Amino acid sequence: MRPFRVGDRVVVNVVDGCWNLVDKRGTIFYIENKSLYVQHIPSIQVKLDEPYDDSGQTMFRVNVKEIRHV
Repeated sequence: MRPFRVGDRVVVNVVDGCWNLVDKRGTIFYIENKSLYVQHIPSIQVKLDEPYDDSGQTMFRVNVKEIRHV
């Protein structure tokens, strides 16, 4: 698996208590490198192609396990 970089196209899969994002596509906007591999800290910010809820927001933070390259 190649490392994630800002600008990479990714697919987000987050399914837990209040989130149900399955196969949502987006672009990596920011990476906090210090905590990249700490699983309980969402260190990657993704700008989704479509809003994830009714508020219209498209920025979402995830960890490495919740995304994959397109």
